[in-house]
Amino acid sequence: RSIFKARQCESFNIDDLTADRRSYLVADLDVLCSPDDDEFRGLDAYFWAFFALWPVLVPLAFLTLLLSIRSEVREQRVGATARASRFLWRDYDPRFLFWEVV
Repeated sequence: RSIFKARQCESFNIDDLTADRRSYLVADLDVLCSPDDDEFRGLDAYFWAFFALWPVLVPLAFLTLLLSIRSEVREQRVGATARASRFLWRDYDPRFLFWEVV
């Protein structure tokens, strides 16, 4: 949810006579929402990187973790890593350990 705040801008009147408006980032009103603003361009690059990578990297990290603990879970001798990542597998039968990734 908060990643989208890097794209949320609010427009303000800066001159009533000319009806000139400027948009600023809601999360930080010091940042001008303009391609000419270096800070906004940097945030925009981070936004697109996380927007594209998050749906791929998080499931991949979960898969890697589950692969590393699958023998412990199947043999029911749960170590520290398996115990810490129990939220990923405790509701599933050991045969369906990877269902959370799907």
